[in-house]
Amino acid sequence: MQGTNRHATRAQSSPISARLRLEGGVTLLTLMIGLAVGSIVLAGIYTTFTMQANAYLREQQLVDVQQTVRLVKSMMIRDLQRAGYNPTRAGFSGVTGNATQVQILADVDGDGSPTGQNENITYAYDAGSSLLLRNAGAAGTQFSNIQAFTATYLDNAGNTAAVPADIRHVHLSITARTALSDPNYPLNDGYRSVTFQFRVAPRNLAL
Repeated sequence: MQGTNRHATRAQSSPISARLRLEGGVTLLTLMIGLAVGSIVLAGIYTTFTMQANAYLREQQLVDVQQTVRLVKSMMIRDLQRAGYNPTRAGFSGVTGNATQVQILADVDGDGSPTGQNENITYAYDAGSSLLLRNAGAAGTQFSNIQAFTATYLDNAGNTAAVPADIRHVHLSITARTALSDPNYPLNDGYRSVTFQFRVAPRNLAL
């Protein structure tokens, strides 16, 4: 009778042990699968985050470039509109320069000499350092990442002005590029750029 009970106990305990071993094996396998799936999910999240961060950086750089060119345009238009202001009829030309440098003279204080603050303004482009420099006496401003700058001086007929006294219009072309290159952008060595072209007719030059 006792032998029968021991046999029954062994018979009853065997399925339990097998189930425990089975459950233990499934738990380990499930854990491994979970880790693998989690790694894949994390990798996907990281890739998505990196792509979004890079896209944001590219867009922000373009915004910065556009703001830089707009600021240069606004300042040059303002300065050129004062060019040639000469209430005492002193002998000077309001605009002189060449393709990469523009000099703007205006007798703002009316003392007969355009030598005061903001009366003698020069925009000079340095292609080697990609800088556009604005020099207005004691005050100076530099704009970085300027890829190209060209000034053309025109007379009343729209032809190239032969001498400074014939200048009635100044046509300007400014190209700025992003500070960092984009390896996925195939043009311009990976640098995205923005070009503004505009023409200014200084009102005092016709007087």
